[in-house]
Amino acid sequence: MNRKLFVLTLFGSVMLYASSAFASYIDQLTNQSAEWMGNPTRTAATDSVDGVIYNPAGLSTVADGLYTHFTSQSIDNNNTTTVMDSNYPGNKKYETHKPSKFVPSAFFNFKQDNWAVFGGFSIFGGGGSTLWENGTPNLNVAVQTAETLGEAGGQGWANGANYFATDGSTNGNVSVKMLSMLPALTLGGSVAINEIVSVSLGGRIVDSSQNIELKATESGVGGTRDKIYEAQWTALGYHGIIGVNVRPVKELNLAATYESHTKLEYEVDVKKDNSMPTAMFGNKQALQALSGYEDGRKFRFDLPAKLQVGAEYAFTETFKASISLLYYFTQWGTYEKPTAATAITGARNVNKYDLNPAYEAGIGFDWEFLKSIHWTAGVNYDCMNMRSEDINEVLNKIDLWNVGTGLKVRTSGNLNLMVSYMHNFYVDAQNSNQTKTVNNQGTPTPADDVVTYYKTKYEKYANSVAISIEYKFL
Repeated sequence: MNRKLFVLTLFGSVMLYASSAFASYIDQLTNQSAEWMGNPTRTAATDSVDGVIYNPAGLSTVADGLYTHFTSQSIDNNNTTTVMDSNYPGNKKYETHKPSKFVPSAFFNFKQDNWAVFGGFSIFGGGGSTLWENGTPNLNVAVQTAETLGEAGGQGWANGANYFATDGSTNGNVSVKMLSMLPALTLGGSVAINEIVSVSLGGRIVDSSQNIELKATESGVGGTRDKIYEAQWTALGYHGIIGVNVRPVKELNLAATYESHTKLEYEVDVKKDNSMPTAMFGNKQALQALSGYEDGRKFRFDLPAKLQVGAEYAFTETFKASISLLYYFTQWGTYEKPTAATAITGARNVNKYDLNPAYEAGIGFDWEFLKSIHWTAGVNYDCMNMRSEDINEVLNKIDLWNVGTGLKVRTSGNLNLMVSYMHNFYVDAQNSNQTKTVNNQGTPTPADDVVTYYKTKYEKYANSVAISIEYKFL
């Protein structure tokens, strides 16, 4: 298999790394409040304004007044990619550790008589900021290939630099910095039909943006650090939300919330590409042709529809337990990412993903062990349900356990304060199909174009601390 043709599929692999942190399914995030971090089973809760996200129908069951809520999270994400073969011609281990220090959310609920109006702002999806200081296995190969293609045309890069040594290794001191954010605005209303049943109707606007910046250091002594590629792709989408809350007896509360699927059509804006045009792709610049993320390109990657159900039972006046289930319906969405252009013609191509449905399930409790002081805790299993052959740099999404605990203090009848902590235990994963990576043998010649297969292991863990303040006016 020709080396140059093979690596064309590799560069796009890094484009999903930015959304890998704390995600419930691909891009969505469940961690929207300090209350959820302290007990990740909030889908039937009615004790906080974070019900805007978890149980909007329950917001018309609280006492009259204007409620406001603010949460701030600090998340420490750690990701490791390890090539499980000593013969790989480059670094075997790649790590990223870049905390997201401030992840805010804010909600309000105005309740009067049997109705309520609610809204809020939160980071509905994405993975925050990520920095891979030594690149990633496939990314480094792709950038090296861009240099090789440019050299074949007379010059590796527009600035005349060379970033890779002539020993054939993929260590080019390449780094990639990414920012993935899906801020969202939620608005809606809830009505209590009677003392047992309440319903809600609302909607959410999602503004998605993904940013990537590649840098590389020139080979040799005194080489400069150069930005070689920078791009952003953005999309705006929306979905509807319906909910129902049922309290058949005082001790038991049941709730269900459904969110429709969100169509997201992204448009790519390439701000800088220092690679050279190459005749192999109809004179397209090498990095854009290798990745498929060309200036002005459009593609679809939706957010799936989601059903949230939950139950909360008060065993005593001071102790209650809860369970929750979230289910993601992927069958109604379109999931595609740009991939390498076709050689010679330069035609645009996409990778289409047939994603499996996924789910979350959890159990937790709330115990008022001292007057006005609550201890909460819970565990939630997040099943990505990714096919093992799809777990790679392109879709590095693996199952995890969310374990959280927190303290809530009711300092007065109107003010609640909370601090919580959560640890994420990701299940280590290896791709069942071996990762394809090129075995470089110095300067490529037809005899050297050998494809070798290497297994790759993906490891993650995360820690998060959150605080919230909630106040009731009127």
